Amino acid sequence: MVGMLFKYFASKENVPYDIHVWDLVLHHDALEVETTDLISTVKKLSKKTQEAWEVIEEEVINKHFQLEKYSDKRFKEGMTPLQHKLFKACDYLDLWIFIKEEVAIGNKSKDILEILGRCDEMIGTDFLHIRKFMEGFKC
Repeated sequence: MVGMLFKYFASKENVPYDIHVWDLVLHHDALEVETTDLISTVKKLSKKTQEAWEVIEEEVINKHFQLEKYSDKRFKEGMTPLQHKLFKACDYLDLWIFIKEEVAIGNKSKDILEILGRCDEMIGTDFLHIRKFMEGFKC
């Protein structure tokens, strides 16, 4: 879903991208499939956890070298700052949509609503078409 969102909003927001960026967007979770994903607040909880996460990624990459370009370290280097900003907004938007659907079916737990608010903050206001999409979103 993140790929579809990125492609759509890149065209609306006039953010150019090439096949290499498209590959990164489409496969951004490839390394996480091997490591399981941790939210960035856990990855960056302390210097110790950040270093441990880097060791985990490095060990997985040593076993599966083709995943290196999807590491947290390399991923951002493969995009312009604007492309990366749009990617992050689309990644959070994907989660935001999921949570909106959860709320619509009755899951209104404090944690879900807190994550929804954080997604809203992380998406930001830089991309007008994303904001318009959010304002008009219905489950």
